[in-house]
Amino acid sequence: MSFKDIIEKYSLTIFFVLSYVITIIATLVILIANSLFTPMMILGVFSPTISAIIVSGLIGGWTEIKKLFKGYLKWKVNYKWYLAGFFLMIGPLIFTLFYHLFG
Repeated sequence: MSFKDIIEKYSLTIFFVLSYVITIIATLVILIANSLFTPMMILGVFSPTISAIIVSGLIGGWTEIKKLFKGYLKWKVNYKWYLAGFFLMIGPLIFTLFYHLFG
């Protein structure tokens, strides 16, 4: 059994373990640095995406990574629903900003 066979067989487990390890390392660095915002915070937030890229690259190389990124560009629902979701997130933010500025 080769390294690639092991990665393919346990790809989901490797993905989750790698995601948690990256998140925990980033969190520990943030706690040790005693800072609220560091580049490690961004690394921790994007750890599932980073793990997916690593596992995809180990399984299929650049072809698999390109296939992974193509999935982000597919519109699975009508664009109106994306706009609705966007405004549902931005609406409370705008309301809060106006409340704090003028309230």
